[in-house]
Amino acid sequence: MNEVKFLQWTYSICILIVALVQSFIPKYSGQGVYLGVRFSKENSARDEIKDIVGKYILYVLGLGIVLAILMYFFIGQFQENYYLQIILFLLAVVLIMLPILWGNKKLKEFKIQWNDLGPKKVISESINVSGKKIGMAGNGLWLYLIPFIIIVLSSAYIINNYDKLPEMIPIHFNFAGQADSFSEKSITVALMPSLINLFMFATIFLSNLAYLVAKQRLEPEDPQGSLERYLLARRIWTIYFALITIAYIGLIQIGLTYLSFGNTEFSFLLTWAIIGLSAVVLIVSVILGVKVGMAGEKLPGSGVASYDSDDDSWKLGGLLYYNENDPSVFVYKRVGLGVTINLATLFGKLMLALFILIILLSIFFIQ
Repeated sequence: MNEVKFLQWTYSICILIVALVQSFIPKYSGQGVYLGVRFSKENSARDEIKDIVGKYILYVLGLGIVLAILMYFFIGQFQENYYLQIILFLLAVVLIMLPILWGNKKLKEFKIQWNDLGPKKVISESINVSGKKIGMAGNGLWLYLIPFIIIVLSSAYIINNYDKLPEMIPIHFNFAGQADSFSEKSITVALMPSLINLFMFATIFLSNLAYLVAKQRLEPEDPQGSLERYLLARRIWTIYFALITIAYIGLIQIGLTYLSFGNTEFSFLLTWAIIGLSAVVLIVSVILGVKVGMAGEKLPGSGVASYDSDDDSWKLGGLLYYNENDPSVFVYKRVGLGVTINLATLFGKLMLALFILIILLSIFFIQ
């Protein structure tokens, strides 16, 4: 298999994986929430909802297969234009979101038809634990010290042995694991793996903090029990995020440092190790999403969680959150796993502006 074939299969398989993960969205959501629409307990088991959810799964998987085939063809046609490949891949990912928009619209129509107002009781922040139990020991945040120490020690090793680095440091490897791009030795080039991993560390750590401070979702009929499940889920996900960070940074930092000193004979092993680790992370993430839920809503004993936001606050099929009456910056997603930003807040608007700026700058530099 040559490098072009490898890229064709890689992009196509990634699209299939995105479609497969999207098909699990109904499994991630808590009771009473279907494709981003919140229903009352009385209507949650209706056949009309099951029919739309079933069609959504078929549509997203079918669309994923079609887009994967098209992607395989286009990569072969534009094998030298890497920027266009990335744009096509991102476009395919956006298109895979179309079934969720369709399903969300259909379910909202049913909700209006049934005059469904959702759960009758609402718990807001009366039992507030957000931000109050973010302890290094209590939630497992202390584990993040391990990848940080790995970065520091590896950087210290590189600086201490800087004179032993080759004059031309390998910075890219082809499909066969051979170095095909080099850069002149400098302290910046030598520490580039550390800088990349430091950025990865900060991104995951800050994302974990955003998850911990997001507004909790409790159950009106069992607030104390749901609170306990919520705190358990926080610990599980934080430890998992930290272990992912340790695995990725340990593998990449040590591997790239080893390669920087000219030891390139096993470079292909690093690539396959990262791919294998990513596959494990994907599988475990799906399992945790189905069995635990982001706020513990999938744990045994869970019921219908409360929300103090209506469906109209969730835009684009429940993918975006905009609620001027909600001061919370971070909230749990209604569609998929993780947290999202309330775009009605000042922080949300700044993040949106930054995102648009990054896109515009990317287009400018690509041209």
